[in-house]
Amino acid sequence: ALGYKQDYGEGGDFKWEDIMDFAFLVGLWDISYKDVLTNADIAVAIVEALQLPMKNSQKTLIEKLVEVGSVDRERAIDLGLLEVENEIISVKEVDLGDIYIGEEPILPASVIVTLRDGSKKEVSVKWEADVDNTKEGTKTIIGDIEGTDIKAFATVNFIFKPLEVLNIEADNLLEVNIKFNKSVDVSNARNKNNYSVTVDDKNVEIQEAIVSKDRKTITLVLVYPIEQQKSIQVLIKKEVGLENNSIKKIDSILDVKLPEVDEINVLGNRKVNIIYSEPIVNADIPENYIFNNSNFQGYITKIDNRTYTLNLTNPLDYGKHVLKISKSIKDYAGYPLSENIINIEIIIDDRPVAVENILSATQTHVIVKFNKPIEPLKKENIISSDGAKVADIIYENDFM
Repeated sequence: ALGYKQDYGEGGDFKWEDIMDFAFLVGLWDISYKDVLTNADIAVAIVEALQLPMKNSQKTLIEKLVEVGSVDRERAIDLGLLEVENEIISVKEVDLGDIYIGEEPILPASVIVTLRDGSKKEVSVKWEADVDNTKEGTKTIIGDIEGTDIKAFATVNFIFKPLEVLNIEADNLLEVNIKFNKSVDVSNARNKNNYSVTVDDKNVEIQEAIVSKDRKTITLVLVYPIEQQKSIQVLIKKEVGLENNSIKKIDSILDVKLPEVDEINVLGNRKVNIIYSEPIVNADIPENYIFNNSNFQGYITKIDNRTYTLNLTNPLDYGKHVLKISKSIKDYAGYPLSENIINIEIIIDDRPVAVENILSATQTHVIVKFNKPIEPLKKENIISSDGAKVADIIYENDFM
């Protein structure tokens, strides 16, 4: 069974008269010194032989028999015939419980395993990257236990998260921010008729409702500013996606911050976009801007209450320039700009304008991203293949 052969004169591993010496040599020690063998001795020799390496091999006889299926592996281990490392025999499943649709499950870096000797320990696991969190129901996530072919499993139950209003905020006198617990439907959220604002029991007219990039904040832009220290009440109608109408209040609106220039975007060498930190006044007056100690020559386009484009009659040279903004530009609380000298640089950009990506497309909305800032588009210059007409063009603050 171990692969050795008796020498009958034609070559072999041992001669009959040397059989006990050879038995001792290969490791059958318990019978090598006996002249007469009993059944018990034969049984001992079999156990010894099963655990000895086969001829010209590092593999034992029991390992070979298990490999070819002649002996059950688990039975051999239980009988102590097959020695194995203290291997993993089971992995504790991870139960992540309930989480809301759209949220990412937090998976542990390790799991608890049970070893063959009954002990337990933590081992590292690498989980699959993509988990579909867009639908209700229980999902099973599979992970690989490092250094093995063994899999770990985690279950998570995705549940519907109703839309809720967290709070409302107002850090200036012309805007009210509504914070939601999750993303809103853009078309419903942009409908200003789904909101009402009252000050001293009088309705305040809403100019527009702006949706943030993460769709979790709606900014109500008012037609007229609210007075300092006034209390306001905002009604958010269920048509936004709420289960019921929601009413939120601010006891006293107070604007105490100076307006700032948040961002400057240079479009070629004839347009400069300025984004202010809050709605301001007098920003559309050309006399309030000076380039390199010379009065601004050109006209100003108002994008919204915070954003203005300076259109220069004469192009600026490539290189560095200084823009001075007059402190006559103020917020609706009457505070002037905190910083009014801005350094800008005109850089050559020879890239042709191109559509970089269609971010999303529905029957009523198409979101397009360009490869560089563009000038405002005209609705009549956008043509649909099926004859649909453009109702409105809304620009993101990156002007792209």
